[in-house]
Amino acid sequence: MYICETIYYSIMQTLELKSRIQSYLEKADDRILRIINSVFENYYGQDEDGKIVGRTIQGEPITKAQYIERIKQAEKNIEAGNYTTHEDLFEEMKKWE
Repeated sequence: MYICETIYYSIMQTLELKSRIQSYLEKADDRILRIINSVFENYYGQDEDGKIVGRTIQGEPITKAQYIERIKQAEKNIEAGNYTTHEDLFEEMKKWE
């Protein structure tokens, strides 16, 4: 009897939790919806390369494969001399004033 009661209690907790979450979702703003979406994307990711590992500065999700590709492109830019040194940046910033 104890096992049946425990299972019943667990099922009821799950149903109540789902109901509560659904209520929150109906009231949620865009920011919280993006956060929740990210959680689900990470949890249900198909494979390791498709897993969300970060966000762009615009807040868009970025997968592991996209992140690796961006790193490779950055390395190519550095090898080609397409970068700004710390010193050059400071000199440029002086012109902003």
